[in-house]
Order: sequence, then structure tokens, then C-alpha cells
Amino acid sequence: MEYLLLAGLLASGLGSLALYARRRKRQRQQHDSAEQARADVLSEPRDVDQARPGDVVVLDEGDSLVQGVVRFGEGARSWIECRLLDVSVERWIVVRPDDSSGLVVGERIDGLPLRGEPPEAIDHDGRIYQLERYGEARIEVEGDAGGYAVGELEFWDYRCTGSERLWIRRSGNAFRSFAGRRDPRHMIEFIPGGGAL
Repeated sequence: MEYLLLAGLLASGLGSLALYARRRKRQRQQHDSAEQARADVLSEPRDVDQARPGDVVVLDEGDSLVQGVVRFGEGARSWIECRLLDVSVERWIVVRPDDSSGLVVGERIDGLPLRGEPPEAIDHDGRIYQLERYGEARIEVEGDAGGYAVGELEFWDYRCTGSERLWIRRSGNAFRSFAGRRDPRHMIEFIPGGGAL
């Protein structure tokens, strides 16, 4: 009788051990599959055109982490604007697929006298910027894009002599203004990160 009881306990213990081993194996397989999927995403070749929150952009000023991405669509044309953060300094880059040799790097500015429609020429910091492009675009937002929300907005893009640029975005009655410069793409380094922050 004791042998039967001992055999029963032993069989029950071995069954529990086998069930535990199967569960652990399944968990390891699921974990390995998830890790492989993450590695696949991290290893996929991307350029700054496909920037996502968590990526790093190295500018002259230092390393900046992509906090948010605004994807613009205007008919057949599209572009992205990325909000970068380097410690406490916020910068923006504008990346247009139709400009494979350059991108615009800038910062948000205040104090432009904007009422109604922005003018065709704007005087900012002693430079005259001429309107280059105007339109309406549909936007999608990923990450912390500095208050942008999914929807429609109007845009005005200005250029000055040389590489100086100014751009204005309006959603409802709220204006956002930026000033910067067009830099050659080879002047920045893009390091894909792990995805969303």
C-alpha cells in the first residue's frame, strides 16, 4: 500500500514537473519570437525619411532624440517634420522625399506678427523671407510632437537667400512658426532606435 501511495505521489510529481517544463518551453518560445520580431524591426534599414520616436539624429550641435514625428500629406506629396530634443533644447527637422540631398533644421520662434493669412514676405531677424509654397495638408502624429494633433492644417514655407528657411503651420486659429536652415543630408547622422518611447 505504501508503495502504491509512493508511486502515485511520484507519478503526480513527475506529471507536474513535465507540465511545468512544457509551460516554460512555450514561454521561452514566445519570448524568443518577440525578441526576434524586435530584432527584425531594429535591423531593418531605415533613413531619416522613415524616422520614428526613439531614433537619434546627430547634428553639429550634438545628439538629439526624436520625440515625435508629424507626417504631412498634400495630394501626392508627403513629408515629415520631427521634433528633436537634446537635453532641454528643442529642434525640428523637415524631411522631404523630393529633396534627397538636403533637409531643414530649425527651432520654434515667437513674435512673428501673424493675423489672418501670413503675408507673401516676412521680415525676421533682419532677413526678408519670400513665400515659396502654401497649402493644406492632412497630418498624422506619432509620439510627442509638441502639441500637434491628427487632422488638417495649413502651411506656409518661406525661403531667404542662401540656406535660410522659415515655416509656419496653422491649425484652427493657432500658429506655430519656425526658422532654420537647409543643410546637406550628409551633414547629419541618423541612428535608428528601438521605436516608440
